[in-house]
Amino acid sequence: MSESNDAAERGNDQGASDVSFTVKSGRGDSQEFEFQKGTKVGDAAEEVAETYGYDPDDPTFVHPDEGELDRNKPLARYHLDGDTVTLVNEERGV
Repeated sequence: MSESNDAAERGNDQGASDVSFTVKSGRGDSQEFEFQKGTKVGDAAEEVAETYGYDPDDPTFVHPDEGELDRNKPLARYHLDGDTVTLVNEERGV
């Protein structure tokens, strides 16, 4: 793994320390969220689910190019800034 990928994997790559992206749900909710790049995908998904008033089981995001994001990886790994993802629960929209 290259040094820049190692840094992204840890969530501390150089540049802005926050990432902003839009999250859609299967219920029609759509809102922009901002998180620190080091935030794990699962933690961000749980916060989004709570914001929307959902009670999902192990939520994550699906990116149109990346597919389902690994809940245990930091957001920085996926370079989501400005993108739109879908909130899912066990491969289903919530």
